[in-house]
Amino acid sequence: MKLVGRLSIDVPFDVYAISVAPACGRGGGSGRLLADNLPEDYRRRYLEHRDFERDPVMLASRAGRLPVRTAEVRAVAEADPELMPCFAAAVAALGPAVLAIPLRFRNRLSGDVVFRRRGAEFSDAEVGYCELAAPALLLAATELPVAGPPDDLTPRERECLAWTSVGKTAWEIGSILGISEHTAVAHLNGAVRKLRAVSRAQAVAEALRRGLID
Repeated sequence: MKLVGRLSIDVPFDVYAISVAPACGRGGGSGRLLADNLPEDYRRRYLEHRDFERDPVMLASRAGRLPVRTAEVRAVAEADPELMPCFAAAVAALGPAVLAIPLRFRNRLSGDVVFRRRGAEFSDAEVGYCELAAPALLLAATELPVAGPPDDLTPRERECLAWTSVGKTAWEIGSILGISEHTAVAHLNGAVRKLRAVSRAQAVAEALRRGLID
């Protein structure tokens, strides 16, 4: 996503995730992850273990209307011991500084945009900038081709998988194809979802089996 790449120039972050949320609160629907650059191992565990149901970031974001920062997320986690393992795992894997932007339309939650980094906390100016950009990011993410039939990989998704099959990283793939690392990760994650895989390695194996890549 070009918007993500442009935003990261003005507001440095390590990880982003954009999701829609049809239901709020613990134990409700998980929503759908539209776009992200989460580390593969973390993303797989997060989905397999249904951590979205006890993620203090999601719980804090979906409970309010204003941007949520690290202190608020920590307060939610500390209030319920069951949430602390999820909180601690995210800090270790993604960094301690977090910013979550809840997005509402006609007084109803429509989605979330979350940023994390290992550096300093997000400043007021950065929060304001991200808050302005978040609706456009959610709109762009809804237009990504991630919900097609399993075999319906885009040409770019096939390219990214093909380069992954020979050991290239997302950064290297971005350099080869002339796209950003964020965009390469989005294409790879789209391919993983369409092939109903749990990792890039499994997606590559499945694509090779089906003859989708050489």
